[in-house]
Amino acid sequence: MRYPVPMYTLTHHYRFPIKAIKYHGASKKIITADKKIIKIWDHQTGNLFTNIEPKSHINDIETCADSGLIFAPMEAEKIGTYFIPEMGSAPKWCAFLENLTEELEESNTTSLYDDFKFVTATDLEKLQASHLIGTSMLKGYMHGYFMDLKAYQKLLLNNDPFAYEKYKKEQLEKRLSKQRERIQVTKKKTQIDTEVKVNQRFVDDLIAQTTQGGKKGKKAADVEQLMGDDRFKMMFEDEEFKRDMNIDRGVTRR
Repeated sequence: MRYPVPMYTLTHHYRFPIKAIKYHGASKKIITADKKIIKIWDHQTGNLFTNIEPKSHINDIETCADSGLIFAPMEAEKIGTYFIPEMGSAPKWCAFLENLTEELEESNTTSLYDDFKFVTATDLEKLQASHLIGTSMLKGYMHGYFMDLKAYQKLLLNNDPFAYEKYKKEQLEKRLSKQRERIQVTKKKTQIDTEVKVNQRFVDDLIAQTTQGGKKGKKAADVEQLMGDDRFKMMFEDEEFKRDMNIDRGVTRR
């Protein structure tokens, strides 16, 4: 404490005032925080161990004894909670964190073939790359080979310069076909769409009135209701109710 020369200097690049400095005994780490970032350092060398940069401004930090759990009260509704297994195990009251981290470590393993393209011998012949069999460019797998994805794209482009244009065209056609499927709507069959046995001309006149608009024009729903009404539907089904359009009928008003 009385030594006048500092062992090392820790710097926060944001240049904000330091909110808190904590020493973590179990991991022998120094934790410092300003309002933007939490930095964890090695206490012997001063090398940076890791950073924690939340979205909200930090007010303080607090460690949970010698566990790997760190709390950070922030300008947010919830307190920031961070668990770093390398700094210590989880407290007994939240031992489930150990199981979660083990599951994350297992699921976080990346596949060896994420950046490779599977090709068969026939595909290699089409790409004129059969001579690559037995080289480090291909990795044998089941009935074919794994090729570096970038190398495959170069070979495909050299073999067929318009391959990318064909691919774009296929994708565009697929999208258009999906849109057509969404747009197609089956029209519900109505009373007007069905063939009328009797008084077809009268029905046509009613339909024509619906297209005139205005307050005087009848609505299509009214026409459908009229044709489906038990009191009037025989007028459109029974020949005895057929109207004689050649007889001039007068209308008197009172």
